[in-house]
This record gives sequence, C-alpha cells and structure tokens, in this order.
Amino acid sequence: MSPHPRRHGFTILELLLAGAILSVMLAALGALFAGTSRAYSTNEAVSADISQLRGAIQSLRHDVGLAGYCGVTADCPALADPLSIEIAATGAPCRAIEGLHLMYVEDRFTGGASATRTVSFRLTGGQLERRQDAGAFVAIADGIHGFDFCGYRARSDADGALRFTRPDPGDLLSVELRLRYQRAGSIDTERFAVAAPNTP
Repeated sequence: MSPHPRRHGFTILELLLAGAILSVMLAALGALFAGTSRAYSTNEAVSADISQLRGAIQSLRHDVGLAGYCGVTADCPALADPLSIEIAATGAPCRAIEGLHLMYVEDRFTGGASATRTVSFRLTGGQLERRQDAGAFVAIADGIHGFDFCGYRARSDADGALRFTRPDPGDLLSVELRLRYQRAGSIDTERFAVAAPNTP
C-alpha cells in the first residue's frame, strides 16, 4: 500500500487550459451577439426610413391627386391655380422643387358643407414638410436630400415623353417627382408618377 493516497482533481495546468478555452468561447459568443445586434439595429433603421418614405410618397400622391377637385356640386368655387410647382432654374433632367402648392375643395368629411383646402410641400433642413391651409409646416419625412420635379406627362403625347412646360388645360395626365433620401449610409432615389386627374 502506498504511503501517500492518490488524490483526484485538476491540476493547475488543466484549470488554466479550461479557463482559456472558456474565454475564447465567451469572446466568440460576445462577437456574435454584437454583430447580430448591429444587424438588427441597421435593419430596424432601414425599415423605419423606408416606411417614412412610403408615407411621404403616399401623402404626395393623395394630395396631388386631389389638386383641382371641385366636389360634386354644380357651384364649385373657382380654383385659380390648383397645382403650382416652383422649381430651380437648372438644365438637369430633374429639377429641385422649391415649393409645391395645390388646392382642392373638400366636401367628403365636412358634413355637407364644402371648404377650399390649400396644401403645400417643401424641403427644409433634410425634412420634407407639409402644410394644410394656414397651419404650420409639419415634417412628414426625415433624411430627405432632394425633392425634385422630373416633368409633366400629357394625354396628347403619344410617346409619353416628359416635359417641363405645363400641358394645355385638360391635357395633364401626371406629374413625375423624385425623392433622394438617406438609407443605410448612402443616398438612394425614388422616382414616381403622381396622377393628376382633376387638374386643368
């Protein structure tokens, strides 16, 4: 029988090795978690930007589509210029919008009475803003780097070409607009047509 009984346990070297392996595994898990969190935050920010952009485009389509609408009554008030677009004087294919103004008669939610509405859009400090009547401008989209007018489309143009001169009364088919916006560290563009069925 041996004078010193054998003890069961880990040596210092084994404990150091196990600690090193555990540290490497924890570092790998931490890096994986950090990467996943960054990807989630980026996706969330991109989704919010796109949702905001879609809301702005929907607002433009809705309001420009109503420009010139005069209600169903026979005695519509005269709308002097139901769609007015102020653009920067440049020769670019799409020109910066300094202001987009429109008018229509609201008779849908007024309890039988009609009211003339004026709506304006502008780009200020990276925000696309909307104002109704004499109210204050309200931001409807952030991170907007450009609000541009790309041209009118006329019903009489067989080739569907864009033009910067306003078509004759009754000939305006649509207005083509472009938004340049920040998304995930780069500038993207969204170009879209807005029908103008009521605009003379």
